[in-house]
Amino acid sequence: MKRALLLILAVLAGFVPYARAMAQSPWGAAEEAWLKEHHVLRIAVDPYWQPLEYVEKGTAHGLSIAYIHAIADRLGMTVQLVPTKSWSESVRKLLDGEVDVLPAVPDFQLPKSAGTRIALTRPYYVGTTLVVAKARDKNYFDLSSLGCITVAVKEGGAYHQWFEGHPLSCTRILPEPSDSMALAAVRDGKAAAAVGPSAVLHPLIRLQYDKTLHIAGTIAELPLVLRMAVRQDFAPLLSLMNQALASFSAGETDQLYQNWLEGADYLQPSLKALWHYYGTTIVLFLIVLISLGVSVYQAMRARANALKSEKVKSEFLAIMSHEIRTPISAVVGALELLDREDNSTPRRELLHRARESADSLLAVLNNVLDYSSISTGKILVKPSALRVNDLVRSVLNGFEAIADRKGIALQLNDQSGGHIINLDGNRIRQVLGNLVANAIKFTEQGAVTVDVRLSRSERSSERVTLAIRVSDTGIGIAPEDQPRLFQPFSQVGNARQRQTGSSGLGLSICKKLVEAMGGSISIWSTLGQGTTVEFSLETTIADTHDETALPPSPQVAASVSGAILVVEDTPANQLVLMEQLRALGYGPVLAESGARAIDLFST
Repeated sequence: MKRALLLILAVLAGFVPYARAMAQSPWGAAEEAWLKEHHVLRIAVDPYWQPLEYVEKGTAHGLSIAYIHAIADRLGMTVQLVPTKSWSESVRKLLDGEVDVLPAVPDFQLPKSAGTRIALTRPYYVGTTLVVAKARDKNYFDLSSLGCITVAVKEGGAYHQWFEGHPLSCTRILPEPSDSMALAAVRDGKAAAAVGPSAVLHPLIRLQYDKTLHIAGTIAELPLVLRMAVRQDFAPLLSLMNQALASFSAGETDQLYQNWLEGADYLQPSLKALWHYYGTTIVLFLIVLISLGVSVYQAMRARANALKSEKVKSEFLAIMSHEIRTPISAVVGALELLDREDNSTPRRELLHRARESADSLLAVLNNVLDYSSISTGKILVKPSALRVNDLVRSVLNGFEAIADRKGIALQLNDQSGGHIINLDGNRIRQVLGNLVANAIKFTEQGAVTVDVRLSRSERSSERVTLAIRVSDTGIGIAPEDQPRLFQPFSQVGNARQRQTGSSGLGLSICKKLVEAMGGSISIWSTLGQGTTVEFSLETTIADTHDETALPPSPQVAASVSGAILVVEDTPANQLVLMEQLRALGYGPVLAESGARAIDLFST
């Protein structure tokens, strides 16, 4: 019993490796032995049988190539393409032993010279043979119906060889270098019809000969059945390839066809074919392209015109700035002198009105010119160290006389602590001056109050926030008008309120200047009670020794003694300036030109 058990175990031990080996390989012993000796599968193709098989840039493509690579993967082999210049050369290399496989051989194309030296695999593709002719020709459905016509075929190809081996009674065969040239022969009248595989001719007709050539029928007795040809002495390889072809599932076969169709290159389409299939798209694209080009040209031209117009406007405003400001300054100066000398009440009132109108006109002109510069982006911010309370007082000093004439109190509530900060003094002066001027202009009684506060910034301990608020007890602004206050050339209120000589630019200029300095501006107003405007800016504390000296106030300037040189070439301004200086107690010396001024100053 013990001996029998040991015998059974020994048999089983010998059977396990054999069973494992059988499970690992589906091939027979002869095939396995052949695979161990051969690792490369050499192939040759028809280099111009597109899309079934062809060579492009040294690489083979097509349906037959997809199948041979799939078979090689099954066998664990690699595929090597042996270059050839024609199908005939590929067949010769197979017969000479330089090639192992021809991947695409029709049933009817096996060369007579091959004899029994070539074996064919099972078929893997079945197609139809097409007859292509012009629209007016008849249909052809068998070889006998061809009759006595000239038929164009690809030279050296399967159909050429078949017709040579099976000559028809009166049909003349015209060999052409390629299937495309065979179709061209039909188009040009050299042949009545062309014969070839549907997989090749159908896409060529669609892409290159649409509406010129047509499918005239199929040859029923000449189907295109593709097989692979193997050297007869490679019987194990033939068996392996047949087994591999039989092992492909429906899904794998479908994927091979799908990859072939997606990657098939049916030659470069003709312009006529492109126009037929994409004519509408091409026309629309050209229209869009032309429209875009015209739009770009018009935009560039409009920009050039705008720049030219802006340059002309800038030049015009520069001239107007000189030509208008000069006489207006003379008018304002003359009215100021007359106002000082004439004490008669009726005439003094007229002089007051004239001076106010002249001041208003000058302010309007200044605002228009300033807005023109600001709107073109010419806002230069140059911070410097300055004392805020001194700057605010110097601005208010310039409005004291106007406020006194209207009987309005001009008040300053300074909580800046006398600190020196880094700001653009000229821009602050311009903004504050506009706000105070507006407040006085629209206030008939009461007061205009300026509050100045300096506090630590909420965002950084190293920065401070300057807030300047201008409040008045004037006519106020209606709620529906307030959203338009910062719009250029916007005037609010009734007709009586608009009769102030305002251009509607003051607040717009203030907003742009404040934003250019990185700040913000806000307004609150109640109709009939007054208006409050506040702007705030973030900045830093400056060193004391960096403080920029402010221009001396009129009171300080008046205490300076000595002669003053007046350089002015306009007679009206000469007269006004000389009289103004004499009224202030100076002894003016006039120079009509720059050269004269240098001479007088040097002496």
